[in-house]
Order: sequence, then structure tokens, then C-alpha cells
Amino acid sequence: DPALWTGKLTDQEKCQLIKRGPVQIKDFDFAQNDDKVPRCFTEENYQKKMKNGEEIHRKWLVYSVSSDSVFCFCCKLFERGTRYALSSSGFRSWINLHSHSKEHENGKSHRANMQSWRELDERLKSGKTINSASQELQALEVQYWRAVLSRIIAILCYLAEHNQALRGHSEKLFEPHNGNLLGQIELMAQFDPIMSKHLRRTDKKEIKDHYVSNTIQNELIALVGQKTCDAIVQKVKEAKYFSVIMDCTPDISHTKQLSLVLHIVNCEDIDSQDLVLEVRAAVIVFPGHISSSAEMLDYIYKENLLELYGNLSIALQLLLTLPVTVASGERSVSSLKLIKTYLRSTMSKERLNGLAMISIEQESLEILKYGGHNQSFC
Repeated sequence: DPALWTGKLTDQEKCQLIKRGPVQIKDFDFAQNDDKVPRCFTEENYQKKMKNGEEIHRKWLVYSVSSDSVFCFCCKLFERGTRYALSSSGFRSWINLHSHSKEHENGKSHRANMQSWRELDERLKSGKTINSASQELQALEVQYWRAVLSRIIAILCYLAEHNQALRGHSEKLFEPHNGNLLGQIELMAQFDPIMSKHLRRTDKKEIKDHYVSNTIQNELIALVGQKTCDAIVQKVKEAKYFSVIMDCTPDISHTKQLSLVLHIVNCEDIDSQDLVLEVRAAVIVFPGHISSSAEMLDYIYKENLLELYGNLSIALQLLLTLPVTVASGERSVSSLKLIKTYLRSTMSKERLNGLAMISIEQESLEILKYGGHNQSFC
């Protein structure tokens, strides 16, 4: 978030930001301002429209969620003065954003900063910076912390999937009754060289942050839970047909918890006359061991028979989508009761939501684990 870049950035911070590149917020509910006619930032502002109708992507324009304003990525990095709002406190007069962006990108200062950004980016990619040795050491340190966080997240997800408490009476390493998370980290350190090195550096106070505190736990739970939720939302957006089941029940602290279950399929509309012919053919052709709707649909796709049974596959998907019982919702409620027990009744809502998402949506979480998504927050 560019609004959080306080003070003068060091050369190392600039290099890290350039390596990561500008992050442009998309698919977001942008807040409206307090004008007489409320306006808000839109994704169309990321594009520059030419007179001939062509659109050019404004890579330098970034939106800040915390300040509800936009910044110029390169000017925020390299601009020494504070003449422009886009390089200092941010610009949020949305009615004037089009004209201001056009004026800004044609300015000499912006063009010079764009050139500095491009040159430094090329030097970083080719490893020809002046402090290349320092960059190599920094890359090793990033790799080390990424490996440490990946292991901590793996332990955290394992405990959450099995509805185990993370914290104990003590929140310090190498103390008795310090909880399952710290205990598992200490156990892994006996066999894993990376965690062994991490705990040794923590014990000798070579590093200040060990990333196993309760605050970091909550942040990691929220991040993993949000990633899992985003994956589910993406499936719903891609689906044409889906059903919703909701169930509500009070938990151990007499707080009502809402469980939301989604059944999702992707298919097209059905031709009823063709469906009748396909059903008759399927009765004759399909093997005798196929007895359920799920097995029939699986057989159609595995044997590449979609061209012959296209309408039947759509009908089966719709059938499998229909909510016949509320058992799925009841199972979700049961998982909530396993997570928020009498001994964990003071758990915050955010922590409960994250742990419930990890525990219930284990299948979606497995895809995230092995899909390289850990790098988005490691």
C-alpha cells in the first residue's frame, strides 16, 4: 500500500518494491467520496484512452485501500520533492482524476522518474546493480524467511484442519505448556535444518521477530482463510448454476453463527428433445456398474463423451446441484462447535472465521498449498 510508505525509502526498500512491481487493486468495492454527487475510483482509470480508441495501460497508477487515494508508483519512489499529490499524500478528487493523470504523465518529472524506474528494473533483472553482492545476500534472506513462513503456515493449517487449539498457557518458545503450534515448531526443529537455524537465531536473540506470536498467528489465519474464500468465490463467478444453503446456530458463548454452503456447477442450457434421446442411449451404452448420477457424469467426462451426451451432462450437473438436504450445513455447524469449545470461548470472530474456513474447506486449501499461492503472502 503506497500510503504506508512513510519517510524516505532506503535503496534496499526501493529495490524490493521494484522487484515486486506495482500492485493494482481490481475486483474491489471502491469507497465513494462525500461529494454532492458521490464518486469513486474505477478500474477504467488504469487505462489511458487514445483519440483513435486504443487503450494504453497505466502501469504506474496504484490505488491505496487504506487512504482511498491513488499514487504514482515511480514518483512515490524517486520524487524528492512533494509538489504533486500523486507522489506525496495521494490524489482522491475523482472528478478531476482524468485531467490530473493526463497532466501528470506528460510532466518532465514523471518522465524522468519512469526512466529511473525502468533502468533500475533492468539492472535488477540482469544483476548489474552497484550493490549486487548486497542484493544476493538480501535474496538469500528473503528465501530463508519464505521457507520459515511456509513451514509455520503448514503447521498452522494442519492444526486448524484437525480443530486443535494453537495457543497454550505460555506464548514463549522452549517453555512447558506453550501450546500445540509452538510445540510442533520445536518438534520440527529437531529434524528440519531451517527451523533449527530459526530457533537457534531466536534463542540467541540474533533476530527480533520469530513470527510465532499470537498476533502473527491471527494474521496468518486470516490470510489463509481469505485465500481459501477467494478461491471459492472465483468458482462461483465462473459457475452458471449454483445453490445456497444457510444454517444458523448459537455457539458455546451463545453467539449466533451463520453457516453458508454453496453447490456449484458449470454448464449450459438443455435441449429437452435431445435429452430424451441421450437418456435412452445412455441406458443401453453405459456400463452396468454405474448406478449414481455422480458416476454417470464422471464417466461422460472421463471417456470424452460430451459430444454425444451434452444435454445429459448438463441435467446431471443440475441434479447434483439441487440441495436435497441440509446435511452440509449441519456438518459446517458441527465443525464450528469443534473449533469454538468451552476452553476457547473467548476467540475473536475474525480468528473463528479463518479457522473455520481452513477446517471446513480442506479440499480448496490443498489446491492453494500446492499451487504456489504461498508466495503471495510469504
